[in-house]
Amino acid sequence: SDIVFWPQKIDKDNANNNSTVILFRGGAFNLLSPGDIESQEAANTLMGRLGAETHVLVLPHHGSEHGIITRTLLQHLKPSVAVATANFRNKFDHPRQSVRNSLSALGIPLCTTKMGDVIVECIDGRTAYICDYKWNASAGRFVTQKTGYFYV
Repeated sequence: SDIVFWPQKIDKDNANNNSTVILFRGGAFNLLSPGDIESQEAANTLMGRLGAETHVLVLPHHGSEHGIITRTLLQHLKPSVAVATANFRNKFDHPRQSVRNSLSALGIPLCTTKMGDVIVECIDGRTAYICDYKWNASAGRFVTQKTGYFYV
C-alpha cells in the first residue's frame, strides 16, 4: 500500500513544506514523489522510515538545490533512477548542476521531462524499462531519446 509521509504539520512560513510526500508501492516498483518539499525534518523522516526501497525518485522541486535532495539522502534511498520534471527552458535551469553532479557521482541515472515525457514500465516483474521521449515534428510522434533498465 502507498505511504504518505508528509505533511505532518502545516508550515505557515514555507508553502513548499506543505507538499505531499508519498511513496507509491503499486506494481513491481516503488516511486517516491516528494513534491516541492524543502524541510530537513521531512528528509530526516524519510531516512527514518525508508530503506533502499525507492526504485524511481521524482526529484523534489524539479531538481532544485532548495529541495531535500542531498548526497546523504540519495545514498540512503539508493534509487535506481531519478526523474526531474522541468520544462526545457525553465528560468531556474532545473535540474540544477549540483543535483546532477550528486546523482552522477552516485551512479544514479537521470531522466528529465525537458524534451518530452518520461515513461517507466515493468517488463517481466523483475526488470523495469524507463525512457524519455522527445516530440519529433517531422515524424508526427514522440521518439525515444534515452532508454535504461533497472532491476526490482
